[in-house]
Formats: sequence, structure tokens, C-alpha cells
Amino acid sequence: MPTSIPHLIAARKYNPNASLDFYIGNIAPDVVNGEDKDTTHFRNSPDMLAAIKNFALENDPKNEYIRGIVLHLFVDYKWAEIVLADFVNREGRGVFKSGKYREEIDRLASDSFHSTDWADGLYQQMLTHDIPCFVETSLITRDGLKYTLKGQYEWATSNKLDPSTAFPMSLINEFTTNIIPEFNEWSGSFL
Repeated sequence: MPTSIPHLIAARKYNPNASLDFYIGNIAPDVVNGEDKDTTHFRNSPDMLAAIKNFALENDPKNEYIRGIVLHLFVDYKWAEIVLADFVNREGRGVFKSGKYREEIDRLASDSFHSTDWADGLYQQMLTHDIPCFVETSLITRDGLKYTLKGQYEWATSNKLDPSTAFPMSLINEFTTNIIPEFNEWSGSFL
């Protein structure tokens, strides 16, 4: 899923009483861009789900921050498999080069932030949180994470775009509601 608030929506559905570490973990894999994002999301792995599970087991799956990362990665995996695949089938492979995907994602980011009554407050809390459960990886640093959180918050508060027609909030709510039971089933043996 290519923007943070839908990840936080999924996180709230998974655990409405989650810690700030868990919420921040749900943003952490997107700290990097380009090919580095392929690495942080295990897209280069022959078995992405196995790689995500191994990451969890190697980094203490009981750690709330790590749990957040694992949920983020699973949601992204399912987003690509379900929503993104459907979008590409409808719009064609050239949709990425045309900029339509980026435009729809920006609209989704704006709409999802402004249509919640909790996103602003959650971001303010995350921005001042020390992240005691933080686990540094080769690509995700504490400073990089703080910088990303700040940039996302500043962008969201200064951009109020029309809702996405490709990815309306009704789709995001349905997707996140449906994906949590799948995540629970998949991760139940190790989280």
C-alpha cells in the first residue's frame, strides 16, 4: 500500500489499542525510496512471505515496532496482489509512466488523512515519541524514520486534494477490514 494512513488504518483494525511503537513500525519500511524500497519490502526475495516471517523471527517478533513492520509488509504484499493488480488490469501497464498511479496515490494520501478524526493527533504523538522498541536495520535509521514522519505530516497537513477515484476510502476500508483476518491466520504461529 503506497501511502501511510491506510497502513495506520490497518494497524488500528489489527489492534485499536496499539502502542506508538507499533504504529511507527507500520510506517518504517517506507522510509526509503526506489530500489532500497524493494529491499526493505523483500520484493527481491523468491518468497516474499517467507522473507517477512524470517525478518520477524530474526528481530524479535514480540517487539511492537517489529510487529508493525511485519503488518506493513504483509499489507503491501496483499495490496500488490489484489488492489494494484486490479488497477493495472483496468488501466494498463502504462499507468505508472503516465503518472496516473502517483496522482491517485497522492489523492488517497490526502483523503485518508483528512477523512479520519485521529490521524492528525496520532502523527503528532509519533513525531514526539522516542521509539523505545526501535530496531535499526541497514536501511532504516531512527533519524531517517523521524525525518519521514515529519515530511509525511507536513505534506498531509498542507495538501487537501479531491478524493481518489481509483482508490476511494470505501475501497481502503473494505481492503483493510478483509486483510486483517488473513494477517492473523498467516502470522499466528510466530507473532
